[in-house]
Order: sequence, then structure tokens, then C-alpha cells
Amino acid sequence: MFDGAFGATSNPTAGITKGFDLGNLSDISKFLAYSAVQGVTQAGIGTLINGGSFGDNLKTAIASQANTVAMATGFNFVGDYVKFPTGSLEKVLAHTLMGGLLAQIIGGDFKTGAAAAGANEALSGILDGMTAGDKQLELMASQLTGILAAIAVGGDVQLGADIAKNATAFNRQGHEDEEHAKEEARKGDFKKEHLDKATCYMIKCWAEYERGSPKYRANYLTEADMVGLSNELTWADAKRDKGLFDYTYFDSLSDFTTRDGLPVATDVLKTGLGLGSTASGATLCATAAGCVFGGPMAVFGAGNTFEDGSGLYNHFWGDEPSSYNPVKDAFYQIPGGYGPAVYSGADLVFSAGAGFVKVPLKVVASDGLKSTSLFGVTVRQFDNNKFIPLTGIGLPYGSALGVYIGGVGGKVFDFYKEASGAK
Repeated sequence: MFDGAFGATSNPTAGITKGFDLGNLSDISKFLAYSAVQGVTQAGIGTLINGGSFGDNLKTAIASQANTVAMATGFNFVGDYVKFPTGSLEKVLAHTLMGGLLAQIIGGDFKTGAAAAGANEALSGILDGMTAGDKQLELMASQLTGILAAIAVGGDVQLGADIAKNATAFNRQGHEDEEHAKEEARKGDFKKEHLDKATCYMIKCWAEYERGSPKYRANYLTEADMVGLSNELTWADAKRDKGLFDYTYFDSLSDFTTRDGLPVATDVLKTGLGLGSTASGATLCATAAGCVFGGPMAVFGAGNTFEDGSGLYNHFWGDEPSSYNPVKDAFYQIPGGYGPAVYSGADLVFSAGAGFVKVPLKVVASDGLKSTSLFGVTVRQFDNNKFIPLTGIGLPYGSALGVYIGGVGGKVFDFYKEASGAK
């Protein structure tokens, strides 16, 4: 009824409204206003036809509209910022979490929302094949999936149907709209490569990749690259009013995270861990037995520190995000392509063994002693007390074991990857 005034397109049969850019705060506000008007209208019509209290009907209608806005915005967020293939494990987990959270927010239970959204995403490939591109049929298939998932966990079937339907409408179908728009434009005078280039420039399609990486450089575009594409840019700009090809604040924040935030944080963290390994290895060398593991551990730690420190430097000032580890490079000289696996295996063995070496029990002034160890008492390294560097503040008992398990677990994974890829 109010689609024209708000620039929206509704599907009364499915109960879905499109036309708002849900990655934009202004459009989210417009969607809220549209939904509020719809709620008031539904309450008025319902009261005239079915009777009852207009106030009660209004509360029910507004709550229903608010739930729709919440689900639409939540699943649109997953589609925008969880940049993994449809149906992938990462996407399924993201949908499962978002579905559960949304279900709780709108007054349902976590398990129903999680099961419905997770199952719907996991079966997305099958549903796409069954519905052959028919969006209405795809929404119905998603609702059925949500109902079955809700039944499986003993949940609310209506909630399951609504969660799955909105996950499809505002995630999978919502992010197909840009491609469909380009397909329609190509039926005219536009060429695919020109449209792809212009729309990439509009949404900064390179900005999600790590700065300087091959994908970043392959997709990077400047204003000079847009020469001769004014018609394509004008077409794409006009589509922004319908929520397409719009680069929002949330997009820039997400891109900063994947382009700079996570790579820098990872390098800083791994540099710190490398320094910690070097220091721990040197400490173990206080005894000959300890040095069997501590010596190599210190060497590997120094190599890792250099590697991640150089990676941090090259992220900002190098031609590409590369790094260098002299210890690793020496192992890579082993013939037959086994160098990486041997390096990872040795790093794993020495790191794992170091945890079992007996070291002096650490204490601080709060223990009532001036000494940093307790009268020659020794414990295994992963049983020792753990303190925040430079502060002397003790961490809860078990922190050392947690750090040990996390570090060794990471090295197990590294070894598995290298061993799987060994020639």
C-alpha cells in the first residue's frame, strides 16, 4: 500500500519487503518507518474486521513488524560481512549463530532459530537446484526447511519458518539482486566487463583483501581506470537508491578489519608469541637437560619473531605482504620438498617437549617472598604460575596450561597442513 512513497517493493504472499539498503543506517530508519506505518494500518484493518482493542492489535502488529526488521537487518549483515561461499562451513556457522540470536531477541528460543537458519544455509545448494531460480518457490522451500528443523529440536515451527524464510530473502536472494541488475543491463548497450569494472569501483571491491596482496592489487582501481565508463557509472549510481552498489560506513569498517586490522593484529600477536618462546627457551637453558628443548625453542622463537616482525613492516611499507624467517628458510633447503613439514614437525616437538621440563616455581612479592622462585621448588613449565609481563600481576592458575595447549594446538595444525602438502 505504501510501497511507492517509500520506494519499496513488497511481496504480500511471502510477507517480504525489498528496496532498502540494510547496510545503511538511513535506509534502516526508512525501513523502520515503513514497517511502523504498515503496523498501524494492519492494526486498524484488523480491528475493523475482527473487532477487539485497537491498542492490543497495534502492539501485536508493531511487534511483528519489528521482528521482521530485526531478521532482515541481521541476515543482511551476515551476507554483507561474512565473506565465505554460500553453503560453506563458515557461512553455516554464521547463520546458525545469527538465527539463534535473532530468535532470542524477538522472544523465541535460541535452539529453534539456530537450527532453522543453520539447516537452511547448509541445504542452500540443494534448495537452489530444486527451485531452479524461482524465488517464490525458494522462499517456500526455506520455510519448510525451517519447520522441519524446528520440529527436530522441539521448537516453535512458526519461528523456524520465519527465520529460514528471512535468511533466504535478505541474505542469499538479497545479494543476488546486484548480479541480476547487471544481467538486465547487459541486455542493452552495456558490456559485462565494463559493468563489472564500474560496479567494482563503486563498492571498492579490492578493499576487503589484505593490503598489497595479489587479490588486492588485481582488483585495485583508480579514477583513471574509469575513463570511458561514465554511462556505466551513472547507471550504477542510480541503482544506489534501491540499495544496490552502495559502499556504506559498515562496508568500510568491515573492509578495514580484513584489509588492515586482522593482518596487523595477527602479526603483532605472533611477534609477541615468538618473543615469549625465545625468552622461555632461554630460561629453560638454565640446566643442561632443559636446554635440550629450550635451545631449539629459543631459535625457533627468534625465527618466528623475525618472520612476523618483517610481515608487519611489509604490510605498510613493502610492495606486498611478505615475510622472511631465516630458520624456516634453512629447513626449506631440505631436498624432496619435505622442508616445510620437517620444520613444522621440529617446531611442534620442541614446543611440546618444553612444557614437560621442570623449571623453578614462579612467585612474586605478594607471596611474601623477595625471591622469584620458591626455595628450589620446581614444576613442569605448563604447571607454573603465569604473570603479565612488566606488571607482576598473576593470572589465574591454569593460564600457563591454557597458553601451552593453545600454542601446541596451533603447531599441530601447522604441521598437518605442511605434511598434507608435502611432495
